[in-house]
Amino acid sequence: MYRSTTFFTTLLLFMPGTSVSGQEAPGRALWSVETRVTNYLQNGYELQVFMVLPNSRFSIGLGVAGQDVSGNAKDLLFSSSDHDNLDIRLPWLVSGLVRYHFNESLEGFYGEISVGAEEFRIGSGEETQYIYNGFVVPLVEYRWFPWGTDGFFVNPKVGGIFTFAREDGRIINGTDYELRPLFPSPGLSVGWQFR
Repeated sequence: MYRSTTFFTTLLLFMPGTSVSGQEAPGRALWSVETRVTNYLQNGYELQVFMVLPNSRFSIGLGVAGQDVSGNAKDLLFSSSDHDNLDIRLPWLVSGLVRYHFNESLEGFYGEISVGAEEFRIGSGEETQYIYNGFVVPLVEYRWFPWGTDGFFVNPKVGGIFTFAREDGRIINGTDYELRPLFPSPGLSVGWQFR
């Protein structure tokens, strides 16, 4: 996971920072949809829908997602006495998102903050437990239109997830576990900007 963070940070630093003509902030509301590629790599899904507010650098959106939590991600998200004894899935999360574009273009750097709720399903042996929590995710992202026109875009992103309203540690099938209060959240999204 640390290699992913390094990769996406490097990618952000070396992407072109110039805006493309035709990508200026619109005088009317615009819609876009996007999905995080990294969720699909973890047997999951994600869909986010955004509206760019007219004559503004702000976008607002709604998102849903889910994924398996396996490998090093288990250690990243949970403290546990035996990660190998846990089968962890994030069946769903829902979030509201706000973005601020640092320039007047829809292409380039922007900051994002999302707030939401999620459910984790923890399995071990024949036993299954569910835990619920809230989260806040600040991110720095870069929207890049690789063909210099409206339509398809790529969003590498880096940030962190702060969890709240977390339950205390639990025990399942002799293994204790607890959701961590903070962990990194690198990612790569692709999407489509409608005009």
